[in-house]
Amino acid sequence: MKKLIGLIFCAVLMMGVSCRSKKNLAEIPSGGDIVATSEPEMIPNMDLVKNTQPAQPVAQPEPEPVKEVPVEVEQEPVVEEKAIVTRSEAFTVPEGQDTQVMNRNFHVVVGSFRNKSNADGLFATLRSEGYSPAIVVNEQGMYRVLIVSCDNYQEARAQLSSIRSRFADAWVLVQKKN
Repeated sequence: MKKLIGLIFCAVLMMGVSCRSKKNLAEIPSGGDIVATSEPEMIPNMDLVKNTQPAQPVAQPEPEPVKEVPVEVEQEPVVEEKAIVTRSEAFTVPEGQDTQVMNRNFHVVVGSFRNKSNADGLFATLRSEGYSPAIVVNEQGMYRVLIVSCDNYQEARAQLSSIRSRFADAWVLVQKKN
């Protein structure tokens, strides 16, 4: 079967190559005058028809001027509202961190890291910007950087809405008690 397909392919390829014109065209030097060296070829049994009537001018209708009317189009900015992610986890506060975060049950998370050094970097940045962030560690060893801690879910969602302008991937963490 493979030989038959290969044979058909070769036959089609040879037909395509053999139909190519072998005529070489003369090169015309640039800037030179082109002069015909032979008489134009006449086609036998071809009668020429002579038009005896003069050409009639055709009247072109004048286009009407186009009136431009300004149209005001109000475009509302497209705001893609991300779904609010809420996760419930048990977590602890690493040594050297403020344990006040454990007194609240709802938190807004702006960063999750496997490496503590990455969490510390975001923590330092947020603190220098005037926030009071906290770092917690969940049961899987992920370091969560919390920017706000609240007493109820509605307050956490309201805080999340204002924080999302800067931290688009922020989400709500509900503290699961051990």
